[in-house]
Amino acid sequence: MVGTTTEAKAFYCVYTKLSNQAQK
Repeated sequence: MVGTTTEAKAFYCVYTKLSNQAQK
C-alpha cells in the first residue's frame, strides 16, 4: 500500500489532462 496515494494523484492528473484535451 506504500505510494498508493502518490500513484492515485498521478493517475488523476493524467486522466484530467486527457479529459481536457478530449473536450477541446
